[in-house]
Amino acid sequence: MKKLLLFMLALTLCFAFVACGDDTTCTEHVDADANGKCDKCDATVEPDEGGGDGGANGTDLVLVTDSKTQFSVVIADSVPDKAESDISKFVKDLNRYYLDDQSLKENYDAPGFDDTVEIVFGAVKNRGDAFKRDEHYLGYKGFSIELIGNKLFVLGGGDKGYQNAIEYLEDTLFNLEGYGEDVIDELVIPAGTKYESIPTDYEISSFTIDGNDVREFVITYTTGSRVAKNAATILQQTIYKDAGVWLPYVAINNLTDDQNVIYVEFTKEDKERTTENGFALYVKDGDLHIECEFENKFEETMNSFIDSGLSSSKVKLSSSYTFEKDVRNICYEDFGAVGDGKTDDFFALKKCHEYANEWGHTVNGTEGRTYYIGVENGTQSIPVKTDTYWNLCRFIWDDRDVPDPKDGREYLASIFKILPDKSSYTLKGDKLPVTSLPAGSTTIGDWKPGERVMVYIYDNTKRHYIREGLNQNNGTDQKEIIIVNADGIIDPDTPVQWDYTTLSKMEVYPCEDEPITFSGGKKNQNDSYDLMGKYDNFDVIDRAVVETYFNDAPSAYTYFGRNIEITRSNVTIKNIQHVLHDDVKQSAPYQGFITIVNASDIIVEGMIFQKQKSFSTIGAEGKDVGMGSYEIHANGCNKVTWRHCRQSNFFEPDGSVKNRGYMGTNYCKNLKFEDMLSCSFDAHCNLYNGSIIDSICEHINFIGGGTIYYENVTVYTDGTGAGIVLRQDYGSTWDGNVIIKGLTLRSSKTETAHISLIKAEYTNHYFGYTCHLPGKIEMNNVKVVQYGYEMKNGVRTEWDIATNPSHIKLHLYKQLESYQADISNPNADMSTTPNDYKQCNCEEVYKKAYPDDESKHKTFNDTDGDGRCNNDANPSDTYSVWCWGFENAPDKSINANPYVATEEIYINNCGDLVLIIPDTPQFDDIKVYIDEVLQE
Repeated sequence: MKKLLLFMLALTLCFAFVACGDDTTCTEHVDADANGKCDKCDATVEPDEGGGDGGANGTDLVLVTDSKTQFSVVIADSVPDKAESDISKFVKDLNRYYLDDQSLKENYDAPGFDDTVEIVFGAVKNRGDAFKRDEHYLGYKGFSIELIGNKLFVLGGGDKGYQNAIEYLEDTLFNLEGYGEDVIDELVIPAGTKYESIPTDYEISSFTIDGNDVREFVITYTTGSRVAKNAATILQQTIYKDAGVWLPYVAINNLTDDQNVIYVEFTKEDKERTTENGFALYVKDGDLHIECEFENKFEETMNSFIDSGLSSSKVKLSSSYTFEKDVRNICYEDFGAVGDGKTDDFFALKKCHEYANEWGHTVNGTEGRTYYIGVENGTQSIPVKTDTYWNLCRFIWDDRDVPDPKDGREYLASIFKILPDKSSYTLKGDKLPVTSLPAGSTTIGDWKPGERVMVYIYDNTKRHYIREGLNQNNGTDQKEIIIVNADGIIDPDTPVQWDYTTLSKMEVYPCEDEPITFSGGKKNQNDSYDLMGKYDNFDVIDRAVVETYFNDAPSAYTYFGRNIEITRSNVTIKNIQHVLHDDVKQSAPYQGFITIVNASDIIVEGMIFQKQKSFSTIGAEGKDVGMGSYEIHANGCNKVTWRHCRQSNFFEPDGSVKNRGYMGTNYCKNLKFEDMLSCSFDAHCNLYNGSIIDSICEHINFIGGGTIYYENVTVYTDGTGAGIVLRQDYGSTWDGNVIIKGLTLRSSKTETAHISLIKAEYTNHYFGYTCHLPGKIEMNNVKVVQYGYEMKNGVRTEWDIATNPSHIKLHLYKQLESYQADISNPNADMSTTPNDYKQCNCEEVYKKAYPDDESKHKTFNDTDGDGRCNNDANPSDTYSVWCWGFENAPDKSINANPYVATEEIYINNCGDLVLIIPDTPQFDDIKVYIDEVLQE
C-alpha cells in the first residue's frame, strides 16, 4: 500500500471583494513548505513553535490510519440542498476508491464531541463559538477550509462555493486523483491548514441604486406576506449569485433612517400605489421600491425584472428608473383551450376564469380562435369576476344535444355567469328590522346594512300581477326592489311603491362590486357608434361573435339558459355579436342571450343582437300561444342601460318590420334604451321609470309606475300599433306620468291605419291591485308618418308618403264604446261589459300561501265578487289571499277592475293630430292643454 502523509502548506488566505473591490493584501503570512519565506508575499516568516492545543496550535489532524477511517463527515443544516448531493457523492467516492473499510458516513448536524474527529460542511450550530460565522461573506462562489482543533471546517458561500470547495479537497488537499484505484493508507491534515477563496469574477461587476453601492442596502418586505417574502428572496439570491453581495433582511418596523432600503411589497389592499398594470418598480429618495398587487404574479414579474433590469455587467438604477409590466392578462390557451371550433373548450375556459377570479386577472380570448362549447358542462357554468376581453375570437354554443328538460336540468345552466364579489342573504322572521313597511318609506326602521345594497322586499299575504289571458296565472307575492345606502336610507330613485302590511322577508344583494368590463372587440378600440338613420352601416366596430345552434327540445315553457347571465352590479358588457342558427322544427324558448338578475348599474353597449325564431305551445287556457324567446332579459334589476345596440334582423327579408318578441323584464326600476335599434322594449311586471332616447323600435310595452320618458323616438307600426302599449294581460296600468319629447310613429299602412299614442284596454278582471291610467301625459313634437318601402338586390329603401294625414287619428286610449259605465267606480253597473270573469281554484292559492298549514287548505267562494275569498263570511279572509279570478262567475254588475283616470294632458307642437277621449264618466274631469291653452 502506498503510504500518504499529506503535508499541506499553511495555505494562503485570500480576500477579494465583489463588484468593484480588488484588495489582495497578504494579511497573514503562511510558510507551509517551511523555507522561512511567506508562500504568498515572500516575506520572512518566523518558524512555528507548535503547541499542545490541537490543530489551532500546530497539531496535525489524522483522518486515515492503516486505511481505516478515523473521522466522520457532518453536513450542517445551512448547506444548500444541491450542495448536500455533491457532498454525498464526495463521500461515496472516498468509500468506493480510496478506503478499505468503506465505513465513511455523512451525518446531518449530529451532536459532536470534543474528541470526535470530523470534517464539518457548513455553519454548524452545536460546535461551540469557534466557528460561528456568516458564510455569505464568501460570496456565492467562494469557500473556506480551516483546521480548528480536531475538526476540519468546510464552508461554502453557496452551491457553487461548496462545489469549488469539494473540488479543492479532492484535487489539492487530498490529492485523490494521484492514487488511481489504490487505497489510502494514511491521510493527515497538517496543522495550520487554512484557505479562503473569494472570487471577483461575477456577472455583475458593479451595482448601484441612485448612486449608492448595493452593498449598503438592506431588504424589507410586507409583514406577513408569503409572496412578498418569496419575491424578496428571489431578488436577494439573484444579487448574491450574480454579484456576490448578500443583502440582509430587516423587518420594516426595525428600519432606521440612515439605511438604504429595497422595499418589496404586496399591495393588494392599496392598489393606488401601483400602476394600472399591477406591477411597479422604481427608485425614490435613494430607495428601491418593488410593488405588486397580484400574488401569483409577484415572483414571475420579479424574474422578468431580473432578466431585463439586471442583465448587464454594470447595473445602475438611477433616481428616474422605472420598470413596469402588465401582469393582469391571461389567455384561455394558458389553461388548455384549443380554439379549433371542434374541441369542447368549456372546462379550459372555466379553469382560466376560476384562476383569474382568485388572483384578480384579466382574461383574454385570442383573435382567430373559435371556442366550441357543447354539452360537456352539464349543469356547470363558467364563473366570471374580473375584466374579460374576448377581442375578435368566436364562440360556438351548440345546444342541439342538450338533454331534453324532462331528463335533467342542464338546459337551465348559463354558459358564463358574471358573479358578485359578496354573497346575498335573506332576513325573515325575528331577523327582520320591521314587520310592515308603508309605501313611500325612506328607511326600513333603523336597519343599516353598512354598504350599498339592493333589497327585494316581500309581502306573502298579497298577490300581485295576476295575469289574464291565454297565459293566465295566479300572480306572485307582492314584491319590489329598492336600493338602500350604507346608513339605511332608501334611494329616492327606487321608492317603496306598495304598502307592505306584512313584511314577510328581505333578500339583500350587496351592490358595491368592483366595476368590471366584459367585452369583445379589440381592447381600447375607438368605440364610434352611429346608429340613428345609419343602421345599415353599424358594423364599423369589430366584435367577438357568439353563434348559438338552437336546441330541438319540445316547444314548452322550459326556458333555456345557455347564455351570459349577470348577477353582479357595476358591469359593462359590450361589443359582442350574437348569431343564431334556429333552423329547427321545434325548440324550447330562451331566457335571454344577455340575462341580468338581481343587479344594479349595468351597461349593455355596442351589441348586435338577433331576434330569435318564435315557436308556440299550449297556454294556460288550453289554446295555442306564442312563446317569448328573448335576447334581452332583466329580472329584479335597477339602473340598467342598453345603448348603441343593433338588432341585425330588425327588418324582415322582404323589408317589412315585424314584432317577434325580443326583450322581457320583471320587477325592475330605472331601465333605459339609448341609441338603440330594437324591435321591442318590453317591461312586464312592475317597472318603475323607463326611458327611451334616440332609438328606433317596433313595439313598446309598459306595466308599472313612475315616469315613462321618450326623447327622439321612432316607432314602426303596421298601422295597428301604438307609441306606448300598456299591457292588457296585466291590467293596462301605469301609476305615474308620461313625458314625450319627440316621437314619430311610422305607419306602413296608408288607408286603414288605426294608431294609438297610448294603448290601454280595459278588462273586467282582478289583477291584485288598482289599475291606473297615466296621471299626467305630456306630448311634445309627436307626429304620424305614412311611409313606403321596397327591396332591390337585397337593399332596402324607404320613403315618406304623408305626415299627420287627416284620415289617421291619434288615439289616447282605445275607445271604450262598449263600456257605458264609469269604470273608475268600483260599484258601477257593468252589465253592458263583456264577461271577462275567469275560474280559479282558491284552494291552490291558499296552498301556495300556507304550504305548512293544511287547516287553511280549503276551497272558498267569492260570494261578494270582490276577488277575495269570502270577504265577510269567513275569518280566513283576513289572510288577504287574493285569487286571480273568481271561483264562480258572479253577477256582471261587479266591477273587478276599477280604474284611476288620467288627470292632465299637455299637447305641444303636434300638428293636426286628432285627440280622441272616450265618452264615459271616467274621463269627464280630465284637463287637456293644447299649446298651453286649457281646452273646454
